[in-house]
Amino acid sequence: MKLVFGEGSCGIAAGARKVRAAVEKLNADNAVGIGITGCIGMCYLEPIVDVYDGGTLVKRLVKVQEKDAERIYKAVSECGHAGRVTLPELADLEIKAEDKEFLEKQTRIALRHCGLIDPEDIAAYEAVDGYKAIRKVLAMTPEDVIAEIKTSGLAGRGGAGFPTWFKWNAARNAKGDQKYLICNADEGDPGAFMDRAVIESDRREHPR
Repeated sequence: MKLVFGEGSCGIAAGARKVRAAVEKLNADNAVGIGITGCIGMCYLEPIVDVYDGGTLVKRLVKVQEKDAERIYKAVSECGHAGRVTLPELADLEIKAEDKEFLEKQTRIALRHCGLIDPEDIAAYEAVDGYKAIRKVLAMTPEDVIAEIKTSGLAGRGGAGFPTWFKWNAARNAKGDQKYLICNADEGDPGAFMDRAVIESDRREHPR
């Protein structure tokens, strides 16, 4: 059995690290696996703790507090010995049906790995084809890369929908030996948190 703690900035702000630290104190014998992940896109339910049996999510616990750590650990560590994963003693922490349904209806593309992989583990990222695109690009010419991006129709995710190939082509044709790549993660639009979720959840360097 494994407990996975949501540690995007929203989870951390809500106290996820305190909950994880409390569980880790109880887990001196490593009876339960412990991991982290990023935001699943439901910040209002943080801190979120997912319970995995092997690679299968069997329980999602929400609004978990430090005071809940002992009973979560007790239930999960004993559940492996009892051969059960129903965890009825944690029912009050389980995600509500309407929230679960809302999440399951979503079709995710850029956010498809958020909340599922450990963003600090390079192996976890590579296991879901991380760096596959850059490996392909390194075998291509700059002109071929721009042509492929143009064919793909890739555009900015803001309101303007500006074609990505046009920006790259302009940079390619600009005079000068030194060029700069700027990652705009300003999140200046009210309620626009998708870039933050990608940056925090889909491979990052640890902020500590």
